[in-house]
Amino acid sequence: MNPNVFLFAGEDSGDIHGEVLVSLLASQNKDDELWGVGGKRMRKAGLKALFPTESFMVMGFQDVLFNLPSLIKKFYKIRNAILKKSPKAVILIDYPEFNLLLAKSLRKKGFKGKIVQMICPTVWAWRKSRIKTLEKCFDLLLTIYPFEKELFKNSSLKVEYIGNPVAEKIANHPYLTHWNLNFELNLNQPLLSLFPGSRTKEIERNFIKQLESAKLLLDSFPDLQLAISVARPNLLTKMKQILKKSPLSKKRRKIAFIPQELSYELMRSTTAAIAKCGTVTLELALHGCPTLVTYETSFLNRFLAKYLFRLKLPHFSIANILAEKTIFPEFIRNPENPVCYANTLRPYLTQTLERQKILIECQKVKEMLKIENGKERLLKAITPFIT
Repeated sequence: MNPNVFLFAGEDSGDIHGEVLVSLLASQNKDDELWGVGGKRMRKAGLKALFPTESFMVMGFQDVLFNLPSLIKKFYKIRNAILKKSPKAVILIDYPEFNLLLAKSLRKKGFKGKIVQMICPTVWAWRKSRIKTLEKCFDLLLTIYPFEKELFKNSSLKVEYIGNPVAEKIANHPYLTHWNLNFELNLNQPLLSLFPGSRTKEIERNFIKQLESAKLLLDSFPDLQLAISVARPNLLTKMKQILKKSPLSKKRRKIAFIPQELSYELMRSTTAAIAKCGTVTLELALHGCPTLVTYETSFLNRFLAKYLFRLKLPHFSIANILAEKTIFPEFIRNPENPVCYANTLRPYLTQTLERQKILIECQKVKEMLKIENGKERLLKAITPFIT
């Protein structure tokens, strides 16, 4: 078996978690080759990319169907590369359906190395039967939320809660001072920030309604500033095209486009936000930023989720799931119009009781995920499986 470790992250949230892992492995095992599928964070940390994460980022059931030929082609190329190089460990991050199929296929083809899944599939939400597949195919499951390990108490699979890498990353983030000056933002005035997503399809479906909602709020608050988070540089052109078509383009107000590397500075400075459902909503909660959560999707995706997959979750954003109640209002099952979004967000822009309640609940989520020496726990859990 060769001294190499394969890692796979098929979406942006997985790249966030994978960056921590790649950095740890690179510092501890300098002779190991770290290769696989990763985004710009993992690649910067030292991963040699067979494919970039960006080529796997599809949104919803419909987009998966449309991109199926490409995904199948990549699937077999990845599987065959793993079988050829025979790494001592395969570490799969999030992206559960693809990862389960890959692990099953590797075992079927006789792969003898260790297979680790980092981030538990949402067996607590649907298809609990996947626990049996996890037991058969994986040697270790690393969970990042405190309630997940309990779900496997009767399972033979080794499960370790390692703390939440996002929470630890935020806790140790070296915030820049005066970052706002280049964007002409006054941090003594209220700031509304938009987080429309990290995929092109997400931008196309979420951004226009976020902009329309922002215009209504800018009309109501003369001193309100607007910032827009740009998750990836190649999305900026598309975002500016959509902005030109929106009513907001007619307002003579400065709009700041903030690059991903300054997203935590932006979150810490934001008065209130509108964000596409995903890891970003947890990041906003950990920064104590009142947020309205949206997820615009196609009719087909909504139909499949409701009637075929029978998703009946009480909440979708992780802050609400952890709190077991609504901290951030969600407009996902039945997306509303921009007026509704603006009216919901309006109380969060001033020192209202609604805003104070959210800040208290965000602090509770932060305490829930607080854990000492998270990186050490991760390294301790995974070292026996990569040596």
